[in-house]
Amino acid sequence: MPGNPTHSRSHTRSLTGLLAPALVLITTSATYAEEARLDDVRAFADMIQLIRDHYVEEIPETELMRLAMQGLAGGLDDHSGWLPPRRFREHDDGSRGRQGGIGAAFDIRDQRLYVSELSPDGPAEKAGILPGDQLLAVDDEPVRGRALHRSIEAIGGEVGTTVELRLRGAGDAPREVQLERAYIPVDSVDGHWLAPGTAYLAISHFNDHSATDFERELERLAAMPESAPVAQVVIDLRDNRGGVLPPALAIADGFLDEGLVVETRGRTPSTRMEYIAQPGQWHPDAAVAVLVGPLTASSSEILAGALQDHGRARVFGMNSFGKGTVQSVVPLRNGSALKFTTAKYYTPSGREIEGSGIKPDIVVEGGVHPVGKLDDPVVAVAYAALTGAESD
Repeated sequence: MPGNPTHSRSHTRSLTGLLAPALVLITTSATYAEEARLDDVRAFADMIQLIRDHYVEEIPETELMRLAMQGLAGGLDDHSGWLPPRRFREHDDGSRGRQGGIGAAFDIRDQRLYVSELSPDGPAEKAGILPGDQLLAVDDEPVRGRALHRSIEAIGGEVGTTVELRLRGAGDAPREVQLERAYIPVDSVDGHWLAPGTAYLAISHFNDHSATDFERELERLAAMPESAPVAQVVIDLRDNRGGVLPPALAIADGFLDEGLVVETRGRTPSTRMEYIAQPGQWHPDAAVAVLVGPLTASSSEILAGALQDHGRARVFGMNSFGKGTVQSVVPLRNGSALKFTTAKYYTPSGREIEGSGIKPDIVVEGGVHPVGKLDDPVVAVAYAALTGAESD
């Protein structure tokens, strides 16, 4: 039977009477929030105008906007920031495993800079620069009286630009060399036999081709004449501060047949992800050790944590850095980019890396920087544990 229409109208009127103050309150709150937001925007515009018009020195408006973007992004956390166009390009090149430069490395001896190594077919080698040449000046700026790292930084730059170096070989007069910067491949994996059957691979950072380089290095060692089968693998991450994530996941996958490698948790669905290992390992019967230290961070901690949680590797060294956040890099319309934290990493067992790091199974003090030989204390302990040669 239909309900009493008079009762329905009365009930509706009473609900309206009850809800009206709540609706007004909600509307007022929303309006107040919007007004507060607009006041903040107006205050920000006022700040820019006051500085532009009255600061002791004239500052271009583009510079003011740059400072504002730096402050906004940099104030979020230690890992977020605004990347100007040049830094964004350099960041992108680093992720691709290349950098703009002349293809020369330098050693510091007696507070002087000397060429120590040349990239094959790089600009420096083609220009006749030789190992042992002393660097005297960069673009007419003398090395002497300047922080040495500043001189080295000045040599790098955008591809296609030029740099002029003043150099002196042993017993020679100074000479000027002009070079055009080019893309220089940056190797991230270095490997050798630690002992017959024990492969040692150090990963300095993760770029787009690090996983491929790691696999090739393993294959190269295994294919060397008279080499023993790979029975032990030592992965050294002590100098690895991270880099791009996919190659770290791929290397972990190369030592696992199944299971979770890492989980990311953020506010939005796109930042909540799981990476699952696929069947097939590079050397399924090889015992694995991972070396970590206070400089081991980010992607390298994910690799170490995944292999440790699955019992696929033992971890040696000192507690890692504890940088377990995901930074997204989003290009902006003016050629710059916003780098900001969007999620956190968790190991397969659910451990949060941020602030805690990866705790070694066997703590070995010292040996923060890789040496890659058995006289390295961390390498020595890991080798002994893998081969069963521990002494009482």
